[in-house]
Amino acid sequence: RPDALELAAADHQRVFGYALHPFAGVFLTPEARVGGACTAALEPLYARGGVDARRGEGPEHLATMCHALGRLSGAESDALADGAAGIVGHLRDLQRELLDAHVLAFFPPLAAAVRRVARPFPTALVDELEGLLALHRAALGGPARAVELPASALDLSDTSTGLGAIADTLTTPCFAGAFIGRHELGEVGRRHRLPKGFGGRSLQARNLLRAAVRFDALPSVMDELAALLETPATLAEPLAAFVAPWQARGRQTARMLREVAARAERFDAEHDAAADAEDRTR
Repeated sequence: RPDALELAAADHQRVFGYALHPFAGVFLTPEARVGGACTAALEPLYARGGVDARRGEGPEHLATMCHALGRLSGAESDALADGAAGIVGHLRDLQRELLDAHVLAFFPPLAAAVRRVARPFPTALVDELEGLLALHRAALGGPARAVELPASALDLSDTSTGLGAIADTLTTPCFAGAFIGRHELGEVGRRHRLPKGFGGRSLQARNLLRAAVRFDALPSVMDELAALLETPATLAEPLAAFVAPWQARGRQTARMLREVAARAERFDAEHDAAADAEDRTR
């Protein structure tokens, strides 16, 4: 029988290795990828604080950011002991920037996604981390600077906008307002007895939506996904301000999904064309 450590490790891998990926770029960029704008912003910040972020999972990983916060906090403690007020102020500014512009910019949807998977160890981990981040941010003071999420270019009034574009929006967190992962897509598919297939999240979402059209379940699937996006995500004070942009974007996307549900017949032709193309390749 596996012991508690093995079970915790398995849950950790299932959540952070399969269900979602705790990298800033996955949540904050339109490409939903690591190694772009988020890394470019983090590397000089680490350099200014004397933090070596080359080890571990890379600059954008949540664990790397938490390690950097620990190093900066330790340096601040040393500076306080030395009476170096100027250095203390500099280090506190760096911590505030790292928290507001990076860690807390994507922690709300990450924590919500982890809690929806509902594995004991990862859920307890984000619960403890939430409390720690709240204490850290409160100690730093100053106004919270919540993230400004990029706007999606999705336009339902354009008749060329199809299920693929809708699926891509749903699986791009900064456009959707939440991280909708394999877990959620699988649950929705099972409840409606719809296949989602394999592959990345975007492909699975496309398969799910196309199956929903085929089996006349698109309105109910869209309503269920919209309800997920409308579910309020709460964080302890003083982190509530960082939730607001994600909640606003989630409500906006939910309205879009309900509009899709109301126009379900529009996507019948897309399904028929895709089926014809598949038949011709056989």
